[in-house]
Amino acid sequence: MLHKSERDIGRFIYERPAQWIPRQTLVDYFDIDESGVSRHVEHLYEDEFIQKKKEDGQSYVQWNGRGAGGFGYWLRQTIPSQMWSAGSELRPLLTIDRLGGAYLPTILFVILFFVGIVTALSAIVVSYFPSNSVLGFSAGNLVFLTGAITVTASLSLVLGIVGRVLEMALYRVWNYITGSVQSEG
Repeated sequence: MLHKSERDIGRFIYERPAQWIPRQTLVDYFDIDESGVSRHVEHLYEDEFIQKKKEDGQSYVQWNGRGAGGFGYWLRQTIPSQMWSAGSELRPLLTIDRLGGAYLPTILFVILFFVGIVTALSAIVVSYFPSNSVLGFSAGNLVFLTGAITVTASLSLVLGIVGRVLEMALYRVWNYITGSVQSEG
């Protein structure tokens, strides 16, 4: 059974989904001594309502139970923690600032790449059917579609890179023509 203070602390954390709350904030907000807050936090942690972490000597808590962050919570539960960690390291590299003008072609490449893989796997599955076709698509049709998708994905990636290089070259030519050449160094 939850104690009233424990319910209040749980509600306070719940109302701030996806936020790491310093334990000291709970002590200050609820005017409970640190040992009392620690005891309540430990009960909530044991019941898997919250997560805990320590960073730079400071303890933090975050809601981890039902309704914690919606879609993000569902993804964290579904995706293995190693993959989630790897994704957290890759996400900063896939920003518009990092990719510049190649952002859209890169996203298009990734989408088409995965569609190509699904289409290729479908062709393999269809080839095992006795009629050698499903929903009017033969294995040959799916192989051709896979090739077309793969070529389109490759072209989108190459054209994105060529476009970015062309943009940089035109920028330099324009600066040279207008006389606003800046020293590089």
